[in-house]
Amino acid sequence: MVRRALLLIVVAACADGAAIVAQAPVCGDLSNGHWDERMVLPGPAGVDARVNALLAVPDLGFVVGGSFDSVLGEPMYGVAVWNGVHWAPMGAGLPGSVVSLARGDDGGIWAAGQLTPDFTASYLARWDGHAWTMVTANVDSIAGVTAIGGGIAVYGSFARIGGIAANGLAVWDGAAWTARGLETASRVYTVAQTTDGLCAGGAIGLPGDVRSAACWNGSAWAPLGQSVGTVEVLSRAPDGHWWAGGEITAPLYPDTLAGGIARLDDDGAWQPVDGGVLTANAFDQTPRVSAIAFNGDEVIVGGPFPGVGAGPVVARGLARWSPSAGWTAFAPPGLELVTGFDSGVNAILRNGPRLVVGGAFAGVGGIAASNVASLSNEGVVTPWAGRSALAPSAGAIAVAAAHGRVLIAGPSRPIIATGLAPTTVAWFDGRWHGFARAGEPDDIRAAAVLPDGSPVVSGEFIARRDGDSWERLSDADTRDTPLLADVDGAIYFRVRDQAADRSTITRWRDGATADLGTLDGEILTLLAFDDRLIAVMRADDTGPARLFVRDPGGTWTPIPDAPPGPVAAATVSPALGVVLLIDGALTAWDGGAWRALPTYPATAIAGCDRGVVTAGEDLGFRDAAHWRVLDRAIGGGAAAIAVSGNGIEVVGGSGGQPGLRRWRAD
Repeated sequence: MVRRALLLIVVAACADGAAIVAQAPVCGDLSNGHWDERMVLPGPAGVDARVNALLAVPDLGFVVGGSFDSVLGEPMYGVAVWNGVHWAPMGAGLPGSVVSLARGDDGGIWAAGQLTPDFTASYLARWDGHAWTMVTANVDSIAGVTAIGGGIAVYGSFARIGGIAANGLAVWDGAAWTARGLETASRVYTVAQTTDGLCAGGAIGLPGDVRSAACWNGSAWAPLGQSVGTVEVLSRAPDGHWWAGGEITAPLYPDTLAGGIARLDDDGAWQPVDGGVLTANAFDQTPRVSAIAFNGDEVIVGGPFPGVGAGPVVARGLARWSPSAGWTAFAPPGLELVTGFDSGVNAILRNGPRLVVGGAFAGVGGIAASNVASLSNEGVVTPWAGRSALAPSAGAIAVAAAHGRVLIAGPSRPIIATGLAPTTVAWFDGRWHGFARAGEPDDIRAAAVLPDGSPVVSGEFIARRDGDSWERLSDADTRDTPLLADVDGAIYFRVRDQAADRSTITRWRDGATADLGTLDGEILTLLAFDDRLIAVMRADDTGPARLFVRDPGGTWTPIPDAPPGPVAAATVSPALGVVLLIDGALTAWDGGAWRALPTYPATAIAGCDRGVVTAGEDLGFRDAAHWRVLDRAIGGGAAAIAVSGNGIEVVGGSGGQPGLRRWRAD
């Protein structure tokens, strides 16, 4: 079998005389430490993951329903429980997407779900504390379930359920189904209990009429205000006024680019609310509110909107309105929205002095929180991270530590809101902070941090985060391009001519680039040692690595005695020199000679001022004298590691599952 070896090349100071110096991280005392659980990434994950429903259950916690297949790297399908400390599954979970949750008088938890995106196959299931039981299956268009006095109300746009004609609304009392007398083709999207019955919103078919909302008093239906569009959420404020959200437009909002919300006035008519919310995007011209909650005289709304009010006010997906202040953002500027249909808040639940919000988002108020989070009334965000060693990371491979923060980047949404295409780059400084994805390269494979703290990433192109936007440093396709940042603010990278199998080393500094020479083959890693630039190159032979020195005049001189074998990784430590990882073992070059550094087998290494951290089956540290085990619980498969003072960031591990872990010195 032909093994792809790596070729090591050393480049001296640049021809223009500029020294190449990279600052090695300072190792704290890593001898005694523990895994830091704050670094786990919050929220339910999966392809097109979202949270649709929230339910508070005494002695259990919060039940979260939606479309997801894991939380914190653990399998959880459609439904999960957060008890304030950690996440837990509910049996084997539920199929498809859970759209609504309710708790019956008998303590059972009910879930309505959809098996197909168009609701043509829906189900109703009940949790008895141990397992889920399908009460109905393959029913057309169940939109939700609500607990009402004496039973469970199930609603949607179905014609029949449980063997009876129901026309969009039926009640299960534990023994039998009963209809509520709606006309044919009723579409019910929300139900709220009242003291003497219930009120429903949607397209409610009454005798000779169709209304946006109507109320049932136990024997008959009565319209609730005039028709104002499709009501999807109906809720009563503490002052007794009804509020409606949904696709509410004309006649309340003649401008169809704003609307989505209405308030029932004392005279029984629906009224607009200060311009309402804006339309989600240019392709969806109907503004919509998906969730409503109250805090005194404040009304808190969620949905797929970028802003609110006639101003407008920037409030992505989450906003509040009060009679005194009008519209304002909740946790400005709101959500870190994700691409796809209906990204925003789908459910809001009051939890004492705090709110719990769920939906399709990557963060709130600049804090990373995938699809569910808790917020104080002042907008302080608390992600539900839980206690788990694994994050729902999808292949994060680049780690860079600087300024007391850790920059993580990867090729396929590794940081926040896995599966939702938000951002693939984020900081961790005790909390997660994501970037807006606009202008960010796709398929990120490497990252570096400039002395001023600016992150630089390479993927389909190289970009630097400059304030609130990404600045392109090179338009060339730079997937798999190594990056090196020096103490003077320069970035070194390579641009490859794949057809000619040649790589050009390029330096970027202060907006200008310089060509530092072209080499045969593909450069994989760039390092700096003794003012020289180190380039690790891939070769198609199994012979020894070759080293070359480039003098200021541009002449390349070979260095003998390079070790044999394929190099998997390379790093630099001032205490050890250039360190190569070859077949799981370490070899160091101090500028004059090579020597072996005995360790246990490793899959990733990272240098610091005193030595090298190694990750494989074990987490270890190698200085000039010896190697010692820091922890024996990695489980193999580490893809990348980095050292950041008193911490070690490990990507991968735990049996090779993708994830992110942090070892923190005591």
